[in-house]
Amino acid sequence: MSIRAVYIIPSEDAEIPIFCKYFPSVEVRCKSRFGQFYVKIPSEREFVKLLFIETGIKNGDVFVEERDNCEKEFSNPAFQLKTDFGILWPVIKIQHKKLIYCAITFEENFKINQQSGSMKLAFMASVTTCLEALNGLSQHVDNCTTSQEKIDRVELLRYVNCAFPYGRPVCCNPSVALNFSSTSWKGKVKQPAWNPLQYRGKSQVIFSIKEEIRCIQCNQSKNANPIDICGTVTCTSDVEGVSPEISVVLTNLHENKCGLLVNACVTSVETISASSTRLRFHPIKSQNLCLYKMKTVFPPPIIATFCMKVKEDIADITFKLKLQSGVRNGFQKLEAHIPLNCLITAVKPKCSQGSLTVASKNKLIWNIGTKLPSKTLEATLHAKAKLKRVLEKSSEQTITDSYFVDKEKQIVNANALSETVKTEYATVIFKILDYVYSGFKIDPQFVIVSTSSKVNRSVSCECYSGVYKIWNENTENVIDDLLEEQFERVLECN
Repeated sequence: MSIRAVYIIPSEDAEIPIFCKYFPSVEVRCKSRFGQFYVKIPSEREFVKLLFIETGIKNGDVFVEERDNCEKEFSNPAFQLKTDFGILWPVIKIQHKKLIYCAITFEENFKINQQSGSMKLAFMASVTTCLEALNGLSQHVDNCTTSQEKIDRVELLRYVNCAFPYGRPVCCNPSVALNFSSTSWKGKVKQPAWNPLQYRGKSQVIFSIKEEIRCIQCNQSKNANPIDICGTVTCTSDVEGVSPEISVVLTNLHENKCGLLVNACVTSVETISASSTRLRFHPIKSQNLCLYKMKTVFPPPIIATFCMKVKEDIADITFKLKLQSGVRNGFQKLEAHIPLNCLITAVKPKCSQGSLTVASKNKLIWNIGTKLPSKTLEATLHAKAKLKRVLEKSSEQTITDSYFVDKEKQIVNANALSETVKTEYATVIFKILDYVYSGFKIDPQFVIVSTSSKVNRSVSCECYSGVYKIWNENTENVIDDLLEEQFERVLECN
């Protein structure tokens, strides 16, 4: 894939582009490839005119049959321009701030009938590659624009020549592309392809552990509440040296009870002991190292009970929550959500701590706070909510003398609410920083970098809830098989 021409056009009443770059070598290959189907690139003024009409920037409120025909397929950001020489395809266009970035692509390995215009975007890699090139160009324009909002054309041309020399996109990252052409950098040692530029600065390695807990709790279940714990380990690093290698030891407090799935970037996996595993990898700026899933049956970190009874149009809600001993009592976020399938007109809460609010007129949100009482580690909520069922339009009656009819409706609706309002479960949402429930950890002292001994090593971790459902105790016909089946479905979907 190559680029025949690239344009930067002001998006307001422009006649010519403020920047244009043609690639004659690509044009020669295009003419040789398509022969009689070759379509010549029009002049700059004609190209801007055709582009504005096709994209609706000009004459957008006027019907143009070739553009607004209902049989024409929508293919934004790829457009076809009908010129005096034929159909020009594909023309890729994006808009960033007040500028339009546009390019005409050429894909040699794709069979195109330029006259019929029958081309499929799904099979054209040039479209996505060109989009990446235009996004990189827009980032560079933001960086080289002066305070007077004038574009440095010298820097812009230098970037275009480095990012896609001879029309072929090589590196669309502005910082990396410009460093390739820097005269101050002299590569005495060949850099690997995955890290083409040598880092110069203070070396640092940052590991991040994010652990997700999914659980379904029901007091009617005779079996233990199903729980699933899984997490990801990522690494962000800036390390000096040529082709450095990082070694890290992952420690699991529960021996032989952790399933580990490593990324392709990990070069070696070494089992040190039943609870320790060493990984070796070549660092990139940011990368995922592995996924893990605990096989040990853990008790839920937060045990909760939820009970809701509806009598006439009043819902009596009781929610109790208790933190397991040993779990860190410090939350960035701790909430309980109770969704209802009817409108909430009024609520009278009684919380041991936190506050209760109504969201979207049909959901109760209990914001518990950042910490539970240190002695009991418990929080309770008792609330009464007045409900109102949403009537369908077909059931509404239009009777002018409707006093008795309205009274009858109120009685029917109040009696029907207790039968129709069903809240099967509530959800608990929490997030704890600098803590993992499973005991999975990384010791910074065992992080080794092959090319440097003075490296800043740090590890951050967090634990958060995924699907964390608390079933209503009054839900009928909740059995263990149904609970396990739903939990398995949740795990498959996630």
